[in-house]
Amino acid sequence: MREVSITAGCGQSYLSGVLKEGKDPQITRLIRIAASLNVSLLYLVHGIDISKEAEDVVRLLDQNPTKREGILAILSD
Repeated sequence: MREVSITAGCGQSYLSGVLKEGKDPQITRLIRIAASLNVSLLYLVHGIDISKEAEDVVRLLDQNPTKREGILAILSD
């Protein structure tokens, strides 16, 4: 935990404080921790790993509500 905290540019006990003491993490630090571990933020927070392509699809759907609703309608039939 110490090494990951330092690699992410946080204090050496930052990750320990979040995991062991229940301190609320800052999103900017979580992003840096995920990057230092070479995992997605989604995986770090929820334990769900998705491919880069799936992440791109989610981002595109989030940007266009009309297309998202159309695709949801197709998938729900």
